[in-house]
Amino acid sequence: MFHTFIRYRQLRLMKYFLLINTLFLSALSVFSQNSGYTYMPFGYRTSYEPGYYYTTEGEKISGLIKWECSGYLRETGANYILFRPVAGEKKVRLTTKQVNAFVVGQDSFGIIKSVARSGMTQYDKDFARIVVTGYITLYSHCQETKAGGAGYGAGVGLPGMTSTGIECFYFIKKDDVLYRLKRKDFKDTAVVLFGDNTTLMNEINNGVTTFDNIERVVAEYNTWKVAK
Repeated sequence: MFHTFIRYRQLRLMKYFLLINTLFLSALSVFSQNSGYTYMPFGYRTSYEPGYYYTTEGEKISGLIKWECSGYLRETGANYILFRPVAGEKKVRLTTKQVNAFVVGQDSFGIIKSVARSGMTQYDKDFARIVVTGYITLYSHCQETKAGGAGYGAGVGLPGMTSTGIECFYFIKKDDVLYRLKRKDFKDTAVVLFGDNTTLMNEINNGVTTFDNIERVVAEYNTWKVAK
């Protein structure tokens, strides 16, 4: 009888935990839809791939690279790489202090400065994936999210906190100014970024083109700017 009661309590606790976990992930999904970032759940990790990086002195070094985004240093950012000259060799951790840019697989990463993701999370500089280049450049900046412990704060590693996933925000650089894109403010920001292209702005204002089309919008704007 006693063992049956204990088993019942365990099942109740397990159901409670699963319910809380489901609600937490649902909240993240809704938040991502409203805030304008893509969310990759816990368990997503990159592997070593052939690539190369450029040192701060401009030297190109090839080997195997693994991209990570779990750091929280304001001076160097959340992103860094693990580098091995060849498989089996000792890995080296490299940050924006040693590397200017790197390529891993099909993705290219450069440095963006004064990265403000929120009031709590700001970096002097960090690596970001280069999505579209041209007159304006579209970046995707990622960092690991954590929860639990004594408190919560994105970008703050507190004792007892565990990873919940990776979030990636879009940033656009135009005229040496970095803009963070937010879904809810997309139309207002679009005026600053694409305002001189009447066709694109009509599509955005009429809802034909939305935040979800941002990569295409930047590519079309750059093409239009070159032909102008």
